[in-house]
Amino acid sequence: MLHENPRTALGHAWPVLLLPTCIALLATPVWAAGNGDANQPQPASARSVEVALPAPARREIKPIAQRIELTEEQKTILGDLQDRTEKFDEPALYVMFAVANQMPQLDPLEWDELDRPAYVNLLADPNRYRLIPLRMRVKIHYVAKLQPGAGLNFSSFWPRNRAVWEMDAVQTDTPYSKDKPVRIYSITDPSEYLGEPDEIDAYKRRKYKRGREVRIAGLFFKLVRTRDRDDNLRDYPELIVWQMSRTTPSFGLGSGGGFDLSELGRFVPLVLLVVAMGAGLYFTRRRLAQLRQQDRTPAWRRPADREGDRAGARRPDRDEEDDEVVDGPVDPELAAAAEQYLQELGDGDDPHRAR
Repeated sequence: MLHENPRTALGHAWPVLLLPTCIALLATPVWAAGNGDANQPQPASARSVEVALPAPARREIKPIAQRIELTEEQKTILGDLQDRTEKFDEPALYVMFAVANQMPQLDPLEWDELDRPAYVNLLADPNRYRLIPLRMRVKIHYVAKLQPGAGLNFSSFWPRNRAVWEMDAVQTDTPYSKDKPVRIYSITDPSEYLGEPDEIDAYKRRKYKRGREVRIAGLFFKLVRTRDRDDNLRDYPELIVWQMSRTTPSFGLGSGGGFDLSELGRFVPLVLLVVAMGAGLYFTRRRLAQLRQQDRTPAWRRPADREGDRAGARRPDRDEEDDEVVDGPVDPELAAAAEQYLQELGDGDDPHRAR
């Protein structure tokens, strides 16, 4: 064993020497990555890979107002338009029908894009909102169907076979809707959104007694001045509507509903007032009943009796007072006279006395 060939000994020891060598080779890249200079270039495997994600697709929505394109003839006709007049059948009305017919059907995003001006602003500055697409909640009461040759004239701007629906409504975006009448000309049939009418009058107008609320998208046309039911001159905004939609779900009469859920909020103050008055009346009656329970004395009893009852004593009757024997000192002379009288009465002749 002492004289073994060195090559033979190395051949038997090579597995023991190979294991530490492999561990050193594997640990070298890790040690270099952790202790190397940050400015030195690192292998591709050690660098983090950044993946560029595709940007989300953004849909460019052209504003609705910019989609309106007018011809020179239409611009001239609309330029001569005057507010606060009683003109109805004028060329500008048919131009507005044609413009509304070119408007696209709106999706929810485009609905929110529309302006919603206040009613007082429409009355104060109609020129500012001319041809401006807007949205509004309205409650419709009357609907009349018009078409060329039956309520409308023939015009080159509007087809002969297209009907238009004239509607009387009030704005319901804010309270006090009765003071905000609106006249609407719709190029779309509102029957789908209003349901069956409550009544059809002699002029074949569909009447909705409580009104049916819808949301409309339309173009502001002008202010018309006409007389109301009280024969007073008033200004009404006129809108040309190209799209409608229902508001909140409704229930009641007809497919359009007789009562709208959006009306519930208006009755909250009244309900609270009624509840408060009812509670006050209940507690008042309860307190009065408690007071009456404490004093149940009949009204026909004398005040002296009521005082005796409060003292807890009962006064004897008048006859009982006469029969009652009173204990006390007796006069001797009166007692002697009484005794003598009884003796004389015993000694007298009494025919009925026993012998």
